[in-house]
Amino acid sequence: MRLFFIDPPSEAFDEGRFFDIHNPLLNRDDGLLPFYNLKKSLESEGYTVMTFDGYDKYKAEELAGALYLSFSRKRDLSALKALKLRLFSYFLLEPPLVDKKMFDSLPELTKNFENVFIHNLTGDCYSLENVDVKKLRKLYWPQPHGFVSEKHWNNQDRMHKVVLINGHHKPHSFPGRELYSQRIIWATKLSRLMEVDLYGRGWLKKLTRSSLWLVYIKNYQRIKEIYKGPCSSKLDVISKYKFYLCFENLRMDGYITEKIFDCLYAGTVPIYWGGEDIEKWIPADCFIDMRKFATPLELSLYLKSISESEVKNLKENGKKFLGSEQSKAYFNMFVSLKPLLNPEAAS
Repeated sequence: MRLFFIDPPSEAFDEGRFFDIHNPLLNRDDGLLPFYNLKKSLESEGYTVMTFDGYDKYKAEELAGALYLSFSRKRDLSALKALKLRLFSYFLLEPPLVDKKMFDSLPELTKNFENVFIHNLTGDCYSLENVDVKKLRKLYWPQPHGFVSEKHWNNQDRMHKVVLINGHHKPHSFPGRELYSQRIIWATKLSRLMEVDLYGRGWLKKLTRSSLWLVYIKNYQRIKEIYKGPCSSKLDVISKYKFYLCFENLRMDGYITEKIFDCLYAGTVPIYWGGEDIEKWIPADCFIDMRKFATPLELSLYLKSISESEVKNLKENGKKFLGSEQSKAYFNMFVSLKPLLNPEAAS
């Protein structure tokens, strides 16, 4: 028996729920599809695939040599090694702004795992000191599809407004590069010049530790005025708007999450701000580059003057990118993993 254990990011996905594409809560907007497809691809190679919590169903001799892949789950490495698992791959999904301790443990991770997938290989926003850089692999944030969501993309009844969907979080480090603050500043100031709608969780929880920071407190009243509540489907909401204020959590090279892909799937134009190397990964003609605007006034004037043909071109270019060879690394994760399954290739 060839066992392959996949450790999901949290216990919410244990007991096989990481692959349950029929769960409407966990599989919002097909978010679990990349991991379901990974499981099916591995099974086609002869592996028995399950979430790691099922390991105790097997005897010690059956576990020896079984492959283990983690999507940033924090585990005791000595316990994993005691099971004699083959520590195949580790994916650092969050940036160091969110999970600095995990980035600080990179020397240990690269010592024990054959492959460590990370947003950039250059040490931007983290340290490469004592890291085995030969183990590092470029992380492409897993996406469900290489094509648009037709029912959302084809929606013609769109408001000439800006939308953003984010949970409320307090930044703990990286002054000047974290974008939690900029997201609030630009959304609230822009909302005084044109209509902006904010969705997500936690925005009105004023009396919590995560809300005790200056930018949030200063803009709370305006946040309250533009806030529309949580949403069950991002694509359903996004597709009602022409523009999306699409800021990553951190300006970090190579750090590109689902946010811009949600826009491309839904046919909504992203106003993007993230890593300085974004054009290396996603063509510039697919989004409005936030870096071109010095003030919310400049941005509002541009959005009010942009023609329908320009909006259409941006949409079409995004659709073209999703169907291109360049985008395949994001939705076909197994392509990058398959060559590494051979121990000789991984050494």
